[in-house]
Amino acid sequence: MSGVSIGTRLRGARDFVGLTIEEVSARIGISLERLLEIETGEAERAVDDLELRRLAAAYEVSSAYFTDPMDDLTAGALVVIGRLDGELSESDREEALRFAGLLRYAVDV
Repeated sequence: MSGVSIGTRLRGARDFVGLTIEEVSARIGISLERLLEIETGEAERAVDDLELRRLAAAYEVSSAYFTDPMDDLTAGALVVIGRLDGELSESDREEALRFAGLLRYAVDV
């Protein structure tokens, strides 16, 4: 998952927690247009720290989930996914890796 954009991670985290982009916009006070720009990678300016902290809080993860490289997922997560390899489609395997990454950065609420 290395090289995955912040927008892709944000969209995946939002999907995982089951929120619409409109709900996130209303909840954290960032315009819908700005969130769409960020998620699609079309933002003219980078995501600032305050925006990232608000998004991380909404998705119950640390902001590091959106910025840290994903190359170093725990060996345990990869072993579990490897054991299921024959039972998972490629998209399921990718989703499991995204989920493992999300769990790694989950925060206690």
